Amino acid sequence: MSMLWRAVETLLLIEVVFVLLLCIPSPAWRQVVVRMLPLFRQPSVRKAVIACQALCAILFFDATNGILRSQSHQFFADSPDSMQEKAPYNLMRKFRTERNAHISGFCLLLLFLINRMALSVQEFEDTRKKLSEKTEQVRLLSDQLEARAAATAEERAAHRQHHSSQHTSPTTTGDSNSLRQRRQQETS
Repeated sequence: MSMLWRAVETLLLIEVVFVLLLCIPSPAWRQVVVRMLPLFRQPSVRKAVIACQALCAILFFDATNGILRSQSHQFFADSPDSMQEKAPYNLMRKFRTERNAHISGFCLLLLFLINRMALSVQEFEDTRKKLSEKTEQVRLLSDQLEARAAATAEERAAHRQHHSSQHTSPTTTGDSNSLRQRRQQETS
């Protein structure tokens, strides 16, 4: 394996570890990830990620092209004897190109996945912050509403007490009977 493919394999292993770390559901770990996210927004880091994506894409297409070339060479062999002599070499070369295609393709996929996961975590944190702000606003408005409701209830109670002291109702049964008689006479 050449140095370039060793570098891609190392990048793949680093990406796998990073994806696993992003998937840890611990709130404490989420805070660590949130603190690290601004580092990935720096222009130099973004350029390095784009360069890695471009390199993996080029290597993936080169490995795919190698797979297609090895398949076409099998059908256009010079003679059956030369085909038997080259069979182990062709199988080894085909295995290498398929392995390289898998490594570079998976590395490219994980780069896109990490980018999307980082964006999702950032969006989640922004939404969580907005939600906590809105929750605090709702709590303050609820407290204000409760205070107004209590003040209004006190005002109504005072108003009712004031009106009930102004209006005296007949307390004796004789007075209530005389009122009933007057109402009956007025209606008849």
